[in-house]
Amino acid sequence: MKKRNIIRLLYILVSALLLSIILVKYASLERRILLFELFGGLLVLYALTVELPLSIIRHKQGITKAWKKTVLFLVDAFAVLLIFVTALNTYLLTKDIITGYREANVAALSRQSEYRSMDTVLVDDEGTISTYKLAPGYVEVHAGKHYTVRIFRNSEIIVPVDEAEL
Repeated sequence: MKKRNIIRLLYILVSALLLSIILVKYASLERRILLFELFGGLLVLYALTVELPLSIIRHKQGITKAWKKTVLFLVDAFAVLLIFVTALNTYLLTKDIITGYREANVAALSRQSEYRSMDTVLVDDEGTISTYKLAPGYVEVHAGKHYTVRIFRNSEIIVPVDEAEL
């Protein structure tokens, strides 16, 4: 069996293992958020660690001009940087999938809207002020109110469950 097929098989096995953990351990909303984040990261990692190198190896012999080699080097350097960033985020999310979330009562201090990502929310968690990515939750979050939330600490994702009464 070729090395690339072994790597592909490892991606499938890891994905299946994490998928089974998510399906067994989490409710529908958390499951949807974790699956979206996880498989987005795994897809990017697969494309950059398996398919991009194979494509470059196949077409490298046809590249003869110096400027084309420079462009290829810059693409490679960007891909390596993107691999590290995506691998770190996927690793932190995987740690959260395995360890689970923590429920807490927090006060939402501010909320900043992001165009292409989850909103960012600044919360006061028992005297500690932290910034989290706000996933779509069971309730709408407004600044200045208290909420019961599920916090995925490593990946910095927060899921609002209910508005807390003080």
